[in-house]
Amino acid sequence: MIEVWGSATTGQLQTVQVMQNRALRNVFDIPYLTPRFHIYSNLSRGILPVKALYELAVSKFVFKVVKNISSSEVSFATASHLYQSRHCGQLTRPRCRTQGSKRRISYSGPMIYNSLPQYVKNSRGLIQFKFAVKKHLSSNHQISRWFS
Repeated sequence: MIEVWGSATTGQLQTVQVMQNRALRNVFDIPYLTPRFHIYSNLSRGILPVKALYELAVSKFVFKVVKNISSSEVSFATASHLYQSRHCGQLTRPRCRTQGSKRRISYSGPMIYNSLPQYVKNSRGLIQFKFAVKKHLSSNHQISRWFS
């Protein structure tokens, strides 16, 4: 389950990312000096970097919990105010004191889900949501975020 190991430290994820890059270069016969951005920006392959795969899996998990598609011991609260604000309707995160607790799905889940565009969050079903999230994460702007 990538939801569990995807929240590993940056150094540990970097090792997995290097292995994924190496495997993609071998499978698709991509020259060694090709920048990582160009490997993933080719949308015809539809392959996401490790961190994007983690964000996709966490987004799906949160969507299932929020829409009551699956039961889970993790629950997410919605910010609600008596007045209009930019945070109204967004999922709230618990307070965390350590970096380790910030990697938990109860903290990272709302952060990742809230960062999605509203049209993605308004998806009717899980398949439509998964497709919209993958398309959003596959955009060149998002891909450049992981390799900068």
